[in-house]
Amino acid sequence: MGADVLVRWAAPDERNVGEARYRLRRILPELGVAPEQVEDAELMVSELVTNAVRHGGAPVGVLVWECRAAGCVVVEVHDAGEGWPLLPSPLEAADLDCERESGRGLPAVTAYSGGLCGVVRLERGKAAWFALPLARAAACAELAAKQIEVRNIQRGTLRPAPVDTSMPLPRTSGSARALAAVPV
Repeated sequence: MGADVLVRWAAPDERNVGEARYRLRRILPELGVAPEQVEDAELMVSELVTNAVRHGGAPVGVLVWECRAAGCVVVEVHDAGEGWPLLPSPLEAADLDCERESGRGLPAVTAYSGGLCGVVRLERGKAAWFALPLARAAACAELAAKQIEVRNIQRGTLRPAPVDTSMPLPRTSGSARALAAVPV
């Protein structure tokens, strides 16, 4: 399956979050994603689209595709903003104040994805992503990270750039390390 643009908004706003959840809920079962994972994916895409709308730049898009090599389905949320979310988040969702208006989204994505998430810099903006394993695949994050970069290079939305490995990496299942290992 090629990268399927699930939805794209030229002038995004927070009303688009519900549309992203609705479209994701319809397509994931067709790709073999378990019902409980679909619910988790709805929450995660809500958080990433909300962040893209609030902190990113237009256009905003959601892509969904099957990464057969890794045995997972990948959901990417693209935006043109320069900001860089820390994903996977080094914060534990349980340690956050539930009364806060913001700041819980990325730790929730990290928790619900089991750390199978990350961010890839695109030529214009970034793609925040999470993966939903179709079967227990230990290498899902590493393979998905490499595939996301390759696919975005092929689409012309990513210009390979060296990764700054001098910064300490957040707690992760390996997605950030996998990105650092991709040849540029």
